[in-house]
Amino acid sequence: MHSNKLNRFFLWSIVSLALIALGLGSYLSWTISQREPESAQTPVEERTPLPTKASRVVIVSWDGAKPVVMKSLIDEGKLPTFASLQVGSYVDFDAQTVVPSVTLPSHTSMLTGRPISEHKITWNDYQPERGFVKSETVFELAKKQGIGTAMVATKEKFAHLNKPETIDHYFHERGDAATATNRALEILEDTSVGLLFLHFKEPDAAGHAYGWGGGSKDEASSQQYMAALQEVDRVTGLLLAQLKSDDLWNQTVVIITSDHGGKGKSHGSDSPEDTTVPWAATGGGIQQKYQFASSALSGRSISTMDTAATALSLLEIPVPTDWSGKNLLSKIEVPLGTPTQ
Repeated sequence: MHSNKLNRFFLWSIVSLALIALGLGSYLSWTISQREPESAQTPVEERTPLPTKASRVVIVSWDGAKPVVMKSLIDEGKLPTFASLQVGSYVDFDAQTVVPSVTLPSHTSMLTGRPISEHKITWNDYQPERGFVKSETVFELAKKQGIGTAMVATKEKFAHLNKPETIDHYFHERGDAATATNRALEILEDTSVGLLFLHFKEPDAAGHAYGWGGGSKDEASSQQYMAALQEVDRVTGLLLAQLKSDDLWNQTVVIITSDHGGKGKSHGSDSPEDTTVPWAATGGGIQQKYQFASSALSGRSISTMDTAATALSLLEIPVPTDWSGKNLLSKIEVPLGTPTQ
């Protein structure tokens, strides 16, 4: 009798557990069926937008670089650095400098955003008794915002731009373009430097000594002038390669331009051969962060004065409203949460 009761107890226990298991299994099956299959769910990966404020702007001037000769060398595969900028960067071969198209007045316009009539640097040699440029420079405005500044110039006359307490690292580099490049790279190891100007004299020196050429089919460019352009292209490539290798490349913009062209063995006139200069901007993801602000030009060509305004804007420094130079690169805002492609 006792044994039968025990058997019935075990039997009911087994049946109860089976019913519980069946019920639990049905519930789980129903719950899973209500879920959207994982394969149907497309996770959205948030993209961190590239920084649109440049932490570092480098302006490189190829003194005396003539676009028509540059384009010929590019076609021949002899300016690989500048040729590479034609993909993924902004390049213009029809920018215009000021008149008279000579080195010191032009570079002063490049770095003040003002025409010669306003910045008043009308001479083209080093005259220490005339002091410094009176107009505010990009270096001066950057310093007011706590940004470190530097200039490596290969001509003594640039001292007129070295206003006291505006350029943290100023060097009149008497060596060649490679030496000047190494000096600039040493300076840029100081990450507080957010604005650097680097000047190469070689094309201008070769043009004066041997001729610019390229003005007509009958006027061939001198071998020495073309070799000078190739050399500054080479060292510019070394500069860019080094900048790309560090953590600030995505926050760096490099502007490459010139102060004038030339014809025969001289320059300074209002002839397009003298006034037409190259202008390019490159940097980490530059075309994803900035668009060319063609509306700022109002139908005119790029001016050397736009270089100053663009550099300030990239560093998010207000551009003086009375400047002739205008910002050429406006931000492209990429919102957080934009799906990756």
